Amino acid sequence: MKICIICKKEFIPKAKSNSDIYCGTLCLNASITNEEQEKAINTLFDRGLTNCPICGRHKRFLVNKRLNGQWYLWQEYHYNNNQSSIYTCYHCNLWEMNYRRRTGKSITPLEHKQLIGKNDNL
Repeated sequence: MKICIICKKEFIPKAKSNSDIYCGTLCLNASITNEEQEKAINTLFDRGLTNCPICGRHKRFLVNKRLNGQWYLWQEYHYNNNQSSIYTCYHCNLWEMNYRRRTGKSITPLEHKQLIGKNDNL
């Protein structure tokens, strides 16, 4: 059991590593200040991307904070049986993971774009 740094209630961490410092997304979101978010946006490794190659969202809308207090921006999107990968936003990567779990097959970034209505090429 751990104590949430925002609400001071006892909680069981969701992560196996036991590194969570917030009890849930409400306390996590309450912890984010504009200055902290700007610093995270400016210091995260950018990989030369400004927009997600699948959904097109600008990087300023993609920075996220984990329950353990760490910030992240891009994630590897694997396809072709993990033979290929590109960097995408967390939301597109999560969408692909859920699609793979439901259907049992992977989807290419181009197919993903077509399914969500973004028909331009990568």
